[in-house]
Amino acid sequence: MKIALYLRTYALFVVLMSVCLPLNSQSFNPEIENYSIKDYNADNQNWGIDVDSDGVVYVANNKGLLMYTGEVWKLFELPNNTIVRSVLVDQNRIYTGSYEEFGFWTKNSYGGIKYTSLVNKFDASHDFTNEQFWQITSYKEKIFFKSISGGIYVYDGDAIKYIENSVDTFDMVVYQNKLIIGNRSRGLLQVHNDKLIPYRGREDVLPKLDSINNVASVGEQLFFFDLKNGGFLYNSTLKKAKSLPKKINLFLYKSILNKATFLDEDTLIFGTIKEGLILYNIKLNTLKQINNISGLNNNTVLDLKFKQGLLWVALDNGLSKINFKSPFLFYKDDTGILGRVYDVVFFKNKYYLASNTGVYMLSKTRELKLIDNTEGHVWSLDIINNQLFVNHNEGSFVINSDTISEKIHSDGVYRMIKVPKKKNQYLQSTYTGIRLVRKNEKSWYSVSVKNISFLVNKIVFESDSVIWASHPYKGVFRIQLNKNYTEALKIKAYEKIQNHNLYQTKICKINDTILFYNSGLWFTYLKNKDSIVSYERFQKFNNKALISYGDKGGWLIDKENRITYFDENYLEINQIDMSEVKRRSVSGFEKIKAQNDSLRIINLNDGFALFTMNEIEEKDNKEVKTPIINRIYSKNKEFSINEFKLRIPYKDAQYLSFEISTPYLYGGGKYSYNLYGKINQNELFNKGKLTLQNLAYGDYVLAIKNNSIKEKISKIKELHFTVLPP
Repeated sequence: MKIALYLRTYALFVVLMSVCLPLNSQSFNPEIENYSIKDYNADNQNWGIDVDSDGVVYVANNKGLLMYTGEVWKLFELPNNTIVRSVLVDQNRIYTGSYEEFGFWTKNSYGGIKYTSLVNKFDASHDFTNEQFWQITSYKEKIFFKSISGGIYVYDGDAIKYIENSVDTFDMVVYQNKLIIGNRSRGLLQVHNDKLIPYRGREDVLPKLDSINNVASVGEQLFFFDLKNGGFLYNSTLKKAKSLPKKINLFLYKSILNKATFLDEDTLIFGTIKEGLILYNIKLNTLKQINNISGLNNNTVLDLKFKQGLLWVALDNGLSKINFKSPFLFYKDDTGILGRVYDVVFFKNKYYLASNTGVYMLSKTRELKLIDNTEGHVWSLDIINNQLFVNHNEGSFVINSDTISEKIHSDGVYRMIKVPKKKNQYLQSTYTGIRLVRKNEKSWYSVSVKNISFLVNKIVFESDSVIWASHPYKGVFRIQLNKNYTEALKIKAYEKIQNHNLYQTKICKINDTILFYNSGLWFTYLKNKDSIVSYERFQKFNNKALISYGDKGGWLIDKENRITYFDENYLEINQIDMSEVKRRSVSGFEKIKAQNDSLRIINLNDGFALFTMNEIEEKDNKEVKTPIINRIYSKNKEFSINEFKLRIPYKDAQYLSFEISTPYLYGGGKYSYNLYGKINQNELFNKGKLTLQNLAYGDYVLAIKNNSIKEKISKIKELHFTVLPP
């Protein structure tokens, strides 16, 4: 699968943001997940990173080699306890470089790895010169180890050979079936028959450079950075090299370029010492910064690895994972002035944010501006008849040209809805009841609806003259209004449903059906019986509250802040279970608004997120991996994960544990298992850890499934084992 398939999210935020120098960190960013020493229990500095075919991550750390299965972190120390400076996964081996030491690790049958040093492959007369091996590259079935002070060593699987005149090599990359070398004293070189020669690209178009610090490649693109002349891009098809724009080179000098890699042929990413990550769009000549203000763990980038749409970043303090295959982009206020965001709308090509500190407008330049005289708590924003209404602690306002054009009244307002079949007439749910709002040719005016003097936080029309209103602590009310909507003719309170007090009941209307959500259960109103009963069609959505509904479906949220989308036939289409959304959601006030036919907006406690419906729906078509068993053990013994049918001694079956992961699903895996045999049981488990206890002797089949994946496409891992008689 081409890398470009994973970069539709990146293409979206290139369109959404206006990027220029100087860089503006207040912009849309992909999902970023950070890992600190509290997560992986080693040292803060991480020098190198690589990922194997199962998605297992290997990190060169000060304490040793870190391995992350996606659920569990493990640390493996070198025999001499030195710092691991580099790592490379090549087939079934993990190569590492250290101080005057390099070698490889191989997996054993118990889920661990074992180290083999290659130093004994050197001649007895070889003497290291205080060398540290900072980079490892695979090329034509050989492994190349690079130290800056010593040069390049080649391991062919049998012997080690030194490449002459390779001192001052700073970077290596495979390009067009050639191993390209960036050298600080000899320029751009290539390896030929284990010797260094000038790079034979197109000498007539390649500049004469002698201080190459970084090289990177993808397809026909080769990037190299010279310490004196800046960055260059060479295309083997176009047979031309071009210099990066001067302003970009100046920024790379200032921020100290350390690592570079391509995301695709149009996108180059720079890892810097001082400014975090810089994404360079080659076609547009624009830069996008992702740094600690954007959410990166640290601004000093020591290594990069891009695989399966995920960019892993090894940092001077921790690690970060940036998800470019996610359908989400995030806006986060880094000024601290915004506060908690209760609503977001896109109106006349601008974003408007309702927070507990006022209404803010986000312009095309991504400048956050407080709209004058809107200070205070804002509950919601409503776009009705191409007008933007602000529902505020101090009343309702109309926003026009980024200012308050009219103030309707001075009472606290939660929401405003249009009266059916009436032009320019609205009902407001307020702190003290319900108000009717009208507009004549010149101005707005409002009046209280008579006979309603209690707090109303939401209104839903059952019919043209009947509404339902909710009170947070007194239940729900069915109200008959007069034809002018100025008086409540009849009010009936519903304080309990099937022995549930109707506190914090949410009301909504879906396809002409009035629904109530209370205590995790769904109910509806039967007019012919004048009663509220369980709504059978929504029982599968119990413990999921509705946060949005439109013509083609709706959105639900559960107690763990996972968001589910269902279509017009009430079929679950997909689930959003993203740590960034869960961590930053506004509990009880989650909303999803449409920006256009596909783009959606979610309010967050310090900003908002964007995603496309197309990406959510296409997620089902992506490859799903089978869960992997990484380790099997009892309190006293380890068992092979490679056995076709395990034989477990009876005493070990009293407490038998399994460590599980799913390729390329990192953290948060929701698993279930079914055990078949003399004992039959099933249960859910989290964090990839399953323990079975007190198993009787006999034959068993253990079936494990990742519940984070939809039922129809999830894959099952089976393990057959026998518990021996006591």
